[in-house]
Amino acid sequence: MSHSSGYVLFKDNLKLFYEYNGTVDIVLPKLWNTMKEVDIHWREYDPFDRKCICGKEPEPVQIYTSYGGGYYFEGTACRTCMLIIDNEEIYFSVDGEPELNEK
Repeated sequence: MSHSSGYVLFKDNLKLFYEYNGTVDIVLPKLWNTMKEVDIHWREYDPFDRKCICGKEPEPVQIYTSYGGGYYFEGTACRTCMLIIDNEEIYFSVDGEPELNEK
């Protein structure tokens, strides 16, 4: 299987977790508080449902995936709707994990 997992890192160092579909190289947008929740809901979420309905502006995040040895890229997410809204994945990725932000 070429599915993997990852997390988004908000500027305040909040980490929320998601599923990565390596077969087609897409981030599944649904965010969860724990990896256990990701495992429970594995392959249940529509990969194209990125509708933020809370009315808040999505926040900039770093999106990490452990797929292919691990890398991260920039994007936006809504912590209220628990969704990754946008990502710049393959074209602007950096190897490794993002560093925590200084407070």
